[in-house]
Amino acid sequence: MFNSKKIAAILIVLTVAACARASEVMPSGDGTYFISAHASVIRGGGTKADSIAYQRAQRFCALKDPKTHAIVVDTRDHGAFIWEGVNFHFKCGV
Repeated sequence: MFNSKKIAAILIVLTVAACARASEVMPSGDGTYFISAHASVIRGGGTKADSIAYQRAQRFCALKDPKTHAIVVDTRDHGAFIWEGVNFHFKCGV
């Protein structure tokens, strides 16, 4: 039978596995910016991480100047077991 500690551990793992998150946008020099996003494979993995990073980059650029949008400079995918992610390097432009 399951005891309360096993049930709690399972619930914690399931909660973490269902997450998706992104860092804050950080300046990386020469008018470019960096954001890192991660998503569990349950939430769509690398595809979801790419989407989150791109949406945050678009929102960041629109807040800086509504005429601009994010222009991707470079992306680098990474992952481990239940998490997949992307490092997203971009600039704001027309």
